[in-house]
Amino acid sequence: MEVSSRHLRAFVTVAKAMNFTRAAETLGISQPALSATIQQLEDILAARLFDRAGRRMRLTEVGRLYLGIAQRLLYELDSSLGVVRDLVEKRIGKLHIAALPSAASEIVAPALAQFSRTYPQIQLTVRDALNAEVIERVRRGEVDMGFGIPEGDSPALDVATILQDRFVAVLPAGHPLTQQAAVPWAALRGLPLVQVALGSNTRRVVDRLLGGADRGTGGRIEAQIVSTAVGLVANGLGISVLSELSTAPFAKLRVVETRPLIDPEVSRPLSLITRKGQTLSPAAEAFRNQLLGPA
Repeated sequence: MEVSSRHLRAFVTVAKAMNFTRAAETLGISQPALSATIQQLEDILAARLFDRAGRRMRLTEVGRLYLGIAQRLLYELDSSLGVVRDLVEKRIGKLHIAALPSAASEIVAPALAQFSRTYPQIQLTVRDALNAEVIERVRRGEVDMGFGIPEGDSPALDVATILQDRFVAVLPAGHPLTQQAAVPWAALRGLPLVQVALGSNTRRVVDRLLGGADRGTGGRIEAQIVSTAVGLVANGLGISVLSELSTAPFAKLRVVETRPLIDPEVSRPLSLITRKGQTLSPAAEAFRNQLLGPA
């Protein structure tokens, strides 16, 4: 038999009360049960902890030494249990997220604002990155979850689609295509095109539907980030194709105008991505449930 917290609590309570009857009442157990517990502890330690003389009792030398040890052990145990309870009940904890910039600003930020009102003590980290980096951070376990676009078959990842983010034509104010409610992809051919970074999900879609860099358009400018592409369009250097979510902040400010692209309608599945088999932290699970509902 090994020493348990039951033995330690019984010993410390008796040592404080120096009376088995009062100690048993404090612990809510019978006096014979308490006496048996102390006897078990003495047997395990192979040492007497109390000297008893009639109704009077006192700690032995071993008992005095062990009392300090028992109190420290109980303090550490109670403290650790308190930390775990705080973690489970989201009074403390951390939440690490990687997200596409568009998802970070339009989905993650509003959701985190609500989450923080409910769990104000949770420490939050949001890393905005290109899609490949978002997925890689999730795969390596550097973040609790990612918000991005699934790429191919990923058996090591769990994917939950949040919304379909459709592609739109991004147009400068007054452009003739702004007169249309929706713009066919074919209408973009022959027009100066502001492209986003090679290798991005958006770039692959545009190259597939409009052809490579030297086919089908009247010239191309390449930008690395969405805000630069939008700025180039706003200044009349061309049009662009971006996802609706990524252009939302600029469209709200009327920096540029956007129109849905049709024939075909194309969208990308913006998803919450986690590692398959991963047990989410209490904070991460609460945030996931806020977005998707209980698993």
